[in-house]
This record gives sequence, structure tokens and C-alpha cells, in this order.
Amino acid sequence: MGNAVANNIESRRTIRKFDHERDVPIEEMQEMVRLAALAPSRLNDQPLEYGIIKDTELCVAIFANILWGIRNKANVVFADPNFAPNAYIAILLNQVIRNKGHEYDVGASAENIMLYAQSLGVGSVFLHSLNRPRIAEILGVPETHRIDSLIGLGYPAHTSTIVPIEGTTAYTLDPDHNIVLPKRDPKSITHHDRYGKR
Repeated sequence: MGNAVANNIESRRTIRKFDHERDVPIEEMQEMVRLAALAPSRLNDQPLEYGIIKDTELCVAIFANILWGIRNKANVVFADPNFAPNAYIAILLNQVIRNKGHEYDVGASAENIMLYAQSLGVGSVFLHSLNRPRIAEILGVPETHRIDSLIGLGYPAHTSTIVPIEGTTAYTLDPDHNIVLPKRDPKSITHHDRYGKR
């Protein structure tokens, strides 16, 4: 692809093993949140809020409440605390503003965070399988708000390689914990004007 934006999108991969020798600066995380807040919002009611978590003890407690391997058993290997993100952005739903239909807002804002992180060389993982009540307790989230998801952040300590799909979309790991990620061929899922017209 030809431009920086396209290259950034194309190169972004989910990271599940992070380098603990480097820290994500708070200023960069604040900018991620600023850009997240600029994402489209259904009816523009903007029900999302964000928590920036860098405190080491809080990060350890959060990591212990991520449920690894629920959908893909290969994920269990990343439950090792040595692989943990260095920081998190929590995406919170203000239920006073909206209680349903926030998933569109979350997806758009999360993508802004992850793409900006990628442009800085910071890896990210979008986390949904969580012990939400416990994490809310750890972070002191009020009952008016709900944790939707977390984005784990840090500098990558592994790679992810795209391969054609051969039977399953589940990713696998090579011996060094690098991800082998099956992706559909865009031509096979693109229709022109009418369904089925390639």
C-alpha cells in the first residue's frame, strides 16, 4: 500500500507478549484517549469514558483478572505475567447516558487508540474476556459506569504473520510464541454492486 495511513492499518497486529524494558509515556496515552474521544458516536451522545492505568500494582491486579484462552486455547500461554502489557486504557460505559448499543462507539474509539499506538511503535491488545466486577472494584469504578473492555499497551516482544486461511480462522503460535494469523483474501469477501459479483 502506498501511504502512511494505509501502511499503519496494514501493519497493526494484536500483541500479546510485551517488552518490559520500555514504558509507554503518559503523554502518548493521553493523546490516545484524546483521539479515541474524537471517534464517531451513535446519536453523538458520547457515553464512553476512559481510564489510563500505569501504576504497576494496578496493572498486576488487572492482568490477574484477564481470562486468557476462553475462545482460543493458544491464548493460555499469554497468561504468563512475564508477557503482560505495561499499561492499560479502560473503556468505560457511562450507563446514565446510554445502557445499550454502545458497541459501535467502543469499536470506533478502540480502533483510534490502537492505530495511533501502532504509529508510535506501541503494540496493543483489545481485551474483552475479563472479570469485570473485580476490575471495576480494583479501579474504583462507580455503579453508574461499566467496564466494556481494556486495551493493553506496551512495546511488542513478538511478531504476527498473516497467512491464507486453510480450514480455520483460529491463530496458532510458532515455537517462539509468534502468532500465525489466518486472514481471508479481500477479493473473496468483496462484492461489486450486487452480492456475488466479484
